[in-house]
Amino acid sequence: MLAPHIKKKVDELWNRFWAAGLTNPLVAVEQITYLLFLKRLEDIDFKRLQRGFRSIYTEFESCRWSYIRHEKTNPSHLIDVVFPWLRELEKHFSNTSADGTELASLNNRMADAYFQLDPNKGKVLSDAIDAIDQLFARAGEGSAAQDIMGDTFEYLLSEVATAGKNGQFRTPRHLIRFMVELLDPEPGQRVIDPAAGTGGFLFSTQQHLMRKYSAQENLVLEWDGTPHRTDGAAATPEQYAAIHNGANFVGLDNDRTMARIGWMNLVLHDVNDPHLLQGDSLSKREGKVKLKELLEPGSYQFVLANPPFTGTVDSGDLEPDTLLFPRVGGGGV
Repeated sequence: MLAPHIKKKVDELWNRFWAAGLTNPLVAVEQITYLLFLKRLEDIDFKRLQRGFRSIYTEFESCRWSYIRHEKTNPSHLIDVVFPWLRELEKHFSNTSADGTELASLNNRMADAYFQLDPNKGKVLSDAIDAIDQLFARAGEGSAAQDIMGDTFEYLLSEVATAGKNGQFRTPRHLIRFMVELLDPEPGQRVIDPAAGTGGFLFSTQQHLMRKYSAQENLVLEWDGTPHRTDGAAATPEQYAAIHNGANFVGLDNDRTMARIGWMNLVLHDVNDPHLLQGDSLSKREGKVKLKELLEPGSYQFVLANPPFTGTVDSGDLEPDTLLFPRVGGGGV
């Protein structure tokens, strides 16, 4: 949970984007998340360099947050320079991975990412970048900054009324944690959420594992059980790697924007190469190689989900197995 003074800054940030014409809450969250994500990327790149990877900023130094700061009154720099690079981010991750990870084949989530702030709103962008830097000025590096980054994102999501014709809504985090604690997964066990939304079940599973393998005397728990200062120090190197391996946290969402926000959410929560993709988990698998591979029976130890309760499905594209289940209330499957 965010401290009141931080929450106030986030509200001010939201209000700036609203005043600049971004009045759709989900669009505003997405735009603010892009900025949080760009700030976090520079930290991620530094850690990747320490692990033997090449920089994702090779030939793209002007896309670093530290450079963006110097162009903070110029939205055109983001629109014309940074976001074209961001739209190919998975390719840059792939090209700079020492282990040959082919992230570009996983869904190309950022391909339609665009910064939508009016190019004439340089003051709004400048204020937003300053506000984001101020949010993390006292946190420094490491888990404290990561905690604030994740909590800021969670707070933004909590302010969005997402329930609608697609049946999307935010599951309260204390309920998610309760479900995860009941299952009590171990490092290396794979979890899938077939209706992942913003990835709450997936990153909460990772949080649970980090808490489980952290020194209990160092933990700080919020009133609702949110763990902070998790370091995973009690985990072996193999366990620690498994806890951060995105291949163990798999999600699908039918909405491309939600899938992209969820993917960035997992990155902000320190999951490496998250496997959260846009796709319909109820649709036919035939001819859809990646979907068929992800939903292969026996691939996961746990399914954690809060499926949508409204909306419609394309009955002509349903996987035959889904027809084994009865219809509920005359609606979806």
